[in-house]
Amino acid sequence: MGEYRGFPGMIGSIDCMHWEWKNCPTAWKGQYSRGSGKPTIVLEAVASYDLWI
Repeated sequence: MGEYRGFPGMIGSIDCMHWEWKNCPTAWKGQYSRGSGKPTIVLEAVASYDLWI
């Protein structure tokens, strides 16, 4: 399916989102904060063309 759409060798699609980490340890807060100042973790999902999430 990926080759048909112009992406030869593609296994699936990837999607990412930032999820707020409410219980982030204080020592790590600076490493996991973005412009909003709240710590977040990145969640990534890979799916083939026939998989629904």
